[in-house]
Amino acid sequence: MIPTEAYRDEGTSYHYAPAADYITLKNSHVVADFMKQVNIPYVLGKTWTTDAIYRETRGNFEKRKQDGCIAVEMECASVQAVCDFRGVEFFNFLKSGDLLDAPKWDPRSELGNNGSQHDPRYFMMALDLACFVSDSHIR
Repeated sequence: MIPTEAYRDEGTSYHYAPAADYITLKNSHVVADFMKQVNIPYVLGKTWTTDAIYRETRGNFEKRKQDGCIAVEMECASVQAVCDFRGVEFFNFLKSGDLLDAPKWDPRSELGNNGSQHDPRYFMMALDLACFVSDSHIR
């Protein structure tokens, strides 16, 4: 999953960027180019950044979903805001840990290392992405 924008429902980004509902993930197109080149399936979309997991109410979830958010996460908005403030590039992709938007909760993260959020293949993807960015001289 490649975030294109992040809904700012956390506190950190407001210390580094002017107030706005969303922040743009500026290098989503670069990450998509990498995924295409190495033949990794992906989906582009908005995310909802929140640091208050116990406030992910059904009402808030439905609002974010209606607004086009395809995932909830805890860092995209804040990391992009800090990177923008410091003049550093941010290249991000996400791996889904569990599925909450289903009739029954699907706890995919309980599968162990194969397919979980801590599978070392995702670290290797990040290293390959770093090489792609470096080789492309994208700045």
